Amino acid sequence: MGEEKLMTEADFVSALRTWASGVYFRSRAALLQTHGSGQLRRELKRYVEALRRGDGYKVSFRFPRHGVFRHYGAGRGWVIVDGKPVRGQRVLSLREIAGKKMNKRAYSLLERGDSHKEVRETKVPFGGSESPSRTPLDWLDRYIVSGTGKLADTAAEYYGDVAFRNVLKEIDKAKIGK
Repeated sequence: MGEEKLMTEADFVSALRTWASGVYFRSRAALLQTHGSGQLRRELKRYVEALRRGDGYKVSFRFPRHGVFRHYGAGRGWVIVDGKPVRGQRVLSLREIAGKKMNKRAYSLLERGDSHKEVRETKVPFGGSESPSRTPLDWLDRYIVSGTGKLADTAAEYYGDVAFRNVLKEIDKAKIGK
């Protein structure tokens, strides 16, 4: 097998960019299902970056914070219970937090071992049931997960070729004859 058939670093970076673009475009298409402003779809970005130390690359996707809430179907006034968004509220109201007062539920959380910060941030469901208008949308993770096999094969091929190239360089040192 000749060295000309081995995957080069440029080929590997190109394959990473192709993989990231596939995830990116499928995620953007999934966001067309929403009735939002389109900001999340517009601001979704993909990057393939070389790591600072040594040999390696990082594929990343950046998006506004509300993309996580869209993924879960949650938002202001909503909490997730058994994977479904339901109306919710804080254990302590903002007035109680400002006045440093506690209610029975907050005391029970403190007795259970939660910190004051955890008690202030805890939200619990109240009344009603799940909302038909709020649905989780797996707009990014499923495309990353479905493509990891191809990404792993690409990385295995590249790093296998790097190891093979190193063996070819060192083979002359191991020869006894001229």
